[in-house]
Amino acid sequence: MPRFASFPSSSTGRLVRSSATLWTAIFWQKMEEGLARLRADPVAWQEYQDEIALWDTTSGDGLEEYEIIHPAGQMLIDNRSMFLSTTISKSFGGYARAPAQRLKNRGDSFSSDTRNRTAKHARHCFRLMRQGAELLQTGTMSLRVTNREELFSLGEMPVDQIVERFEDEFARFDAVETSLLDDPDLVGINRMLLEIRETYG
Repeated sequence: MPRFASFPSSSTGRLVRSSATLWTAIFWQKMEEGLARLRADPVAWQEYQDEIALWDTTSGDGLEEYEIIHPAGQMLIDNRSMFLSTTISKSFGGYARAPAQRLKNRGDSFSSDTRNRTAKHARHCFRLMRQGAELLQTGTMSLRVTNREELFSLGEMPVDQIVERFEDEFARFDAVETSLLDDPDLVGINRMLLEIRETYG
């Protein structure tokens, strides 16, 4: 694996600025966290929503809201496809399958509080699968939830119907065709980061 360049803390905030004060370059400030996202870890991605705006094309939430884009930030945008890979399929899909299987095994033996948490987690897993499928298909991802009513209706369903919906969603997710490579372009990423550091560091 190539050794990654790092950004001096004084320069990271200058790379990309938005009206919502989103600093895309923070994505690269800690490479341990960055590598987790290169592995398409959905937990890491969800914890860094601001940085994920690099892939977001949702009107009003994503790159359209950026008022200032530094040339280094534009380089990140222009080369964002290098960070994606088919590991999205295993990571996003795998993250959702485990709780779905537990739900199937346990059935409807929940207290009311547990049932509420289960419904919330089910919504989260469905959203992750939809976002993962979109990344696989298009290389971009919509952060804005456009199907809130559909997701919240899960909480009104009995467990067996939620499980059935999961199985249908898994089938659609597994059938997604993608042109993404098997692994991120680590050599290209490192070359770009070194160029950014040398030019703007």
